Amino acid sequence: QQDLMDRLRRNFPAVLKRIRQHDDRKIEATVYLDSRDQKLEQSVRDHLDIEMRIPGEYYAAINEPNLMWLRKETPNLSSNLLLYKEPYTSRQQLTREHLKALRDSLGREHIQSQVEGSYMRINDVDLPMFIDATQVDNKYALQARGIWEIQNDYMGGSFVSYLVHDPKDNELILIDGFVHAPGEDKRNFMMYLEHIISTVRVL
Repeated sequence: QQDLMDRLRRNFPAVLKRIRQHDDRKIEATVYLDSRDQKLEQSVRDHLDIEMRIPGEYYAAINEPNLMWLRKETPNLSSNLLLYKEPYTSRQQLTREHLKALRDSLGREHIQSQVEGSYMRINDVDLPMFIDATQVDNKYALQARGIWEIQNDYMGGSFVSYLVHDPKDNELILIDGFVHAPGEDKRNFMMYLEHIISTVRVL
């Protein structure tokens, strides 16, 4: 039994890659079933200098220079993509602390419920925020996973964030996906968001 556990640990990255390749084919066929929103894709290019394949069900809740909030709303799901760009001035920006502070500041300023004084923040007390170094479009990035909550209200869910370093323009790009789906299994919803994020290309 111990030998099996050791082998699983050693081979986990390869096994996970194979599982994701299998899942990606099914997700690709589902995520863009209702076409793509090319007008919204152009807006993302204009505002943030990135390409991203965006399903047709999404709309721009915020559409500003350097900041976009894309949403998909159904009776049982709120699926969201938050995109933000800032100048890269210090290596301290590519840290757990900065990623958390950046996401929390955007949540406090832009994402609230109908309750007065509410705002979104990371909840890394009930579940740790996991950080890994990775790549997005062959560029260094920090990946964060965890749960979010609405302060002063009873709302929460899962999120995944990528803080991407663009050396060409000396900028950082935050690509954040989060869902709110009370009583639903979040796994597939998050996989769909991550598939969309995987289409990002920095221009």
